[in-house]
Amino acid sequence: MKAALLIVPLLFLASCTDGLFPVTPRHVREPARQHWKAPDVQADTAVPGPVVFALALEYPDWADWRSGDTRGGRVVLYRNGVRVRDVPIGESTAPERNRIAGGSIWQNAVEGKTTAVYRDGTQLLRFPGEETILGFYARGDSIHTLGQLAGGGVRYRINGTDVFYAPGAQVLGSWDAREWPCGALQPGADGVYYSYGVPISTPSGQRMEYRVMCGERVVESLPAASASLVYDIKYYNGLVYRLERRTDLPESTCIVKGDEYVSLGLFPGEAPLAMSLVPLDGGLAVKGTSRGFSIKRGSVWYRDGSVIRASAASNYGIADMYYDGGVPYWFTEDENGVLLELLKDYFPLPLPYGYRLFTQRCACLHDGALYAALSSASGDSHILICADTLHTQIRFNGYFSSIVVEDLEK
Repeated sequence: MKAALLIVPLLFLASCTDGLFPVTPRHVREPARQHWKAPDVQADTAVPGPVVFALALEYPDWADWRSGDTRGGRVVLYRNGVRVRDVPIGESTAPERNRIAGGSIWQNAVEGKTTAVYRDGTQLLRFPGEETILGFYARGDSIHTLGQLAGGGVRYRINGTDVFYAPGAQVLGSWDAREWPCGALQPGADGVYYSYGVPISTPSGQRMEYRVMCGERVVESLPAASASLVYDIKYYNGLVYRLERRTDLPESTCIVKGDEYVSLGLFPGEAPLAMSLVPLDGGLAVKGTSRGFSIKRGSVWYRDGSVIRASAASNYGIADMYYDGGVPYWFTEDENGVLLELLKDYFPLPLPYGYRLFTQRCACLHDGALYAALSSASGDSHILICADTLHTQIRFNGYFSSIVVEDLEK
């Protein structure tokens, strides 16, 4: 199968600036804070050049956020390891409701029977309905959102105005996948694309039909007659690709374009656990984890179905894998989600015990090196990793929710 593929730009474009991460030894204890007060916000000087932004959800020392007490919480933006901006959490208590874009804090929140969008604490939009924003794209004066309604239903809006509504539908894609800067929305040259599934009644029972949209226009309808599970659908340069598990083929997990399909290179007895379509080398690849004989591994499959990079087989869980065409990285984790190893092309890198990746957006690659925002699993000491080996320790009651590397224009 010869595919025409679109180059998808990544947001994670830069490396750390000098003097970013002074190391504090773990055995050196800082004085305990007696009373919580939001520290003074430092001015964001926006010096031209590459910067590392990390977003954190922070709470007063007395708030047990792990048990759901989010009173007094704030969303805090760190720029090159320095706290530069913070806003109240309000109703944006879930990590996926807070994001970094252009050096600003963007939030969406359900407030009563309405949904509001904020930038750096200033309300930009408010519209009726209770929506979880899974796709978000801001350019110029236009803010595009793709919302999932509780109980089913998809709404695509521009500046809060309802452009398209599909009752009972489910969005394909999410905000959490770091490979897609706009979440479930895909900006294209001729519009903004997205996909969703909707239940259809048939003589043999209820099945899912999938639709690819450009704004309010249906690009393609994809009945799932032969697929037991559709993992992902993406639109590239006039072509619709889908990743699915089929029931009518010997090799059941495959990439499909029209009537053509390519099976993935799974080993005998190996079962896929999570799969998604991701951009790679100017083309389209499949990233996923699989399990065979109690061994879990993370792999990246290229568009011809062959395995191009795979993590070492592990009895541990694969928290996530990072690959941009160079050297792969991956974290392993225990059954409680606590990180155990950080591996670079099968070789271990230093990793203190007791940390988590709270979302998929808490780590990324730039220039073949790893950047990560790791949160303490039980305490208040958190670390940033820059270019594999440089660390800084930041203390607060809460957790990191994302990290982004951007190259600011001069």
